Amino acid sequence: LGSALCQQHRRLLTVSADARTVASEVYEVERPQFCVMKRVDDILRAWYEHKAHMQPCDVVSAYFHACKLSRPRTAQQIERKHPQMAALVDHLTRVRDWRAADVAAACMGTHYIQLRKPELTAVLSEAVLKKATKLGLVETTHVITALPTVAPKDKALQGAVIHRCVTIADQLSARQLSCVIGAARRLLPTAARRELVEHICRVALKKAHIFSSAQVCEVLVGLRKLGLSPSTPVVGAMAKRVPSIVLDLGTADLRALAAAMRAFHERDIAAIVDKQIVWKESGSTSATGTV
Repeated sequence: LGSALCQQHRRLLTVSADARTVASEVYEVERPQFCVMKRVDDILRAWYEHKAHMQPCDVVSAYFHACKLSRPRTAQQIERKHPQMAALVDHLTRVRDWRAADVAAACMGTHYIQLRKPELTAVLSEAVLKKATKLGLVETTHVITALPTVAPKDKALQGAVIHRCVTIADQLSARQLSCVIGAARRLLPTAARRELVEHICRVALKKAHIFSSAQVCEVLVGLRKLGLSPSTPVVGAMAKRVPSIVLDLGTADLRALAAAMRAFHERDIAAIVDKQIVWKESGSTSATGTV
């Protein structure tokens, strides 16, 4: 009898293992493409249906794209509308096999919805610290942007990511440089942050000519919020670009840019921006009257 029970148990285990294998193979064929989904409900439904077979990267992808689609709503608003979001976040806290790209995506998703959940913060902080030296250009930019949300008071963690950013700063694109400058003011005011700002400004100065109109605006507004001196070389280099980019900017960006120019004592340039604002609000395309 005992032998028969053991054989039956082994058969059941074999059947169960075969079923899991089939389910896993089906999942590989039907793997959800969260990046193309347009609704949070669709993402959460697909995650719930397949969560038992998901790889860590899939869980992160579901979370990131759900957060991205949810902007600018906060975590509390999202969970009220989509109760399953809390379960997805709980699933994310159980992820242990983190790749650098997954860490960056999870951090950015958390930043999008301003989620401050201690359990998730602890998991992400540990993952970032382990992967800090392996973060790529895009990943570093995303993590440093998200740090004020993920780890607002963790000096050691911010220092590790800042060190990585300084190490690879010369390779950053204009877009990545403008993102880092915009994020820097929200980091802890430490010696590491000062080093980051100084280094990023030197790199941005070398590449000032390749920044797009929106990036020039973002950099100047970011430098103003960092309290940099008007005599800082990168301020002068970016300010020289302003007269040629005002046609490309919307009214909100122009207002922020005008305020930055006045803060940097660039009154003549501020006047050009102000004039463009008047023409924008009057319905014209430019202060020159061209259409």
